[in-house]
Amino acid sequence: MSDSHRRRRKRSGSTSARYRPSELIAPDKTKRSRFGKAEIFAAAGVVLVVGALSFLLWVVAGRSVAEQRAEIRTRAEQALAGQAATIAETIAHELLAIDQTLTIIQGAWKTDSDSVDLKAWQKQLPSLMAVADDLFIADDKRIIHQDILPQAVGQGIGSAYLSFPHGSLERFYSDGTKDKQS
Repeated sequence: MSDSHRRRRKRSGSTSARYRPSELIAPDKTKRSRFGKAEIFAAAGVVLVVGALSFLLWVVAGRSVAEQRAEIRTRAEQALAGQAATIAETIAHELLAIDQTLTIIQGAWKTDSDSVDLKAWQKQLPSLMAVADDLFIADDKRIIHQDILPQAVGQGIGSAYLSFPHGSLERFYSDGTKDKQS
């Protein structure tokens, strides 16, 4: 290799004039840190303030979420209470309509029992027939005098027959077998 490559290149720039390799200063072992007590206390104070603010933000966010949950729960309960009141009112009106229908039938029966034909009235009583499978008139001895199902006339209320919605009556014996005549 040539001498030109072995030579050290001379440094150029702003730092080359200030520092010489022979002028390097060893670090002072007596100086412990770059920060003084005031800087350490200031850093500790900043850490405490950041921690306190983080904690306060956490608490406020938790309370806000709890308040929103309570508000949503209250709204839901109010909505359900309103729906329950509406349904109860609707059912009360339906029961009044059914009671009114039965009162009209009872009044017509008391006035003239021969003019009452439940089979003919059945089509005119949709609210009553929506909740009842059978419509009949019985006496104080619980004997059916008129029914929308003609097979039930003359039987006692709760006789051993099975009623099907607006259809037919089939007689059953007490052991559950069908009567072959029906």
